[in-house]
Amino acid sequence: MDFRLQVFKKVADKLNFTKASEELFISQPAVSKHIRELETKYNVQLFERQGNKIKLTQEGKVLLNYANQLLDIYKNMENYFLGINNQINKNVVFGASSTISQYIVPKLIYQLKKTYPEVKFTLINGNSSEIEELILKKEIDFGIIEGKHNNPLLEYEFFIEDEIVLLTKNNENSKFKNFITAEELKKTPLVLREKGSGTRDIIEENLKKIAVNPNDLFVDLTLGNTESIKNYLLNSESFSFISIHAVQEELKEKKLQIVDVKNLEITRKLYFVKVQGDHSSTYTSIKQLLTNSYN
Repeated sequence: MDFRLQVFKKVADKLNFTKASEELFISQPAVSKHIRELETKYNVQLFERQGNKIKLTQEGKVLLNYANQLLDIYKNMENYFLGINNQINKNVVFGASSTISQYIVPKLIYQLKKTYPEVKFTLINGNSSEIEELILKKEIDFGIIEGKHNNPLLEYEFFIEDEIVLLTKNNENSKFKNFITAEELKKTPLVLREKGSGTRDIIEENLKKIAVNPNDLFVDLTLGNTESIKNYLLNSESFSFISIHAVQEELKEKKLQIVDVKNLEITRKLYFVKVQGDHSSTYTSIKQLLTNSYN
């Protein structure tokens, strides 16, 4: 496979020479050299440079279409022959939504490295929507996400089940103690994840089941990751819904406490997600190993 096409695709995806060089682990001058060689070979300009920004020319868009097809064919060929020999790709890039990448996958990475010591694994973090987008753009091989978004271009397979609980700082003076009603919840200062977060989606979906409209909540703050939320809870009187996997240490050390909400139980399934119809032996082998290691 012509490495120049891989370089071109990365630049076309990122529209940034520096970011492309960082992800390809080559220098920026080397990236520029590969692009110039392609432009010389086909006697076309592939990118328009506008100050510090670049964009694809029409010829660049045509080449990107062909490059995607060629790279797909090469990947399918590699997967076929690796599958015959029960091997996996030497470089595996997968994504996981925030809670999973912080609290579940790190415990399993050791097993992956132990089983496949010659493979370089890269874990990309993002919310569920971002991970799905990266899969569709073929920037990562597969993902593990919170919730099932039912994108027809993607295929979802069950991984494990998770529980989301309402937490606050362990405070003996709390008027709520360990139990509140749905009506009390509406008046409770909450810290929520950002829109697009799988955790937020599943929380709002379950609140509707106990007649709590998400728009009626008293949202104290919106934060983009669980660690920030936990730190805020420890220094405030606010509450938040968080995965039980993310607060094991805080509960053990009695820094946070679980507050039950009447008639509310939030469980969710975590899913492996990949492009529909992808029969990669790499994905199948890693999925099986992670599932077996966790259960």
